Amino acid sequence: MITSPDSESEVFDGQPAVKRQDSTDKRKRTPLPRLQLSIIFLIQAAEPVAASVIYPFINQFVRETGIVGKDEKKTGYYAGVIVRSNF
Repeated sequence: MITSPDSESEVFDGQPAVKRQDSTDKRKRTPLPRLQLSIIFLIQAAEPVAASVIYPFINQFVRETGIVGKDEKKTGYYAGVIVRSNF
């Protein structure tokens, strides 16, 4: 028996009718926590800036603490040790 399918449940040529998804049937998206992510990105960007503030002052710090004694040539070595130990 051949009939025209008036509804989705009727059969045409022995094949069940196929349901199609409309373009209005959209999946719900899970919203991103934009505020929290923005705060994390800001902290991630500010941390390297704060860590690099020591560079202009490290040589003077090494000289004033007296680690090098009277040998100014060791200033670079000790400054490198201090900077490297911070990371």
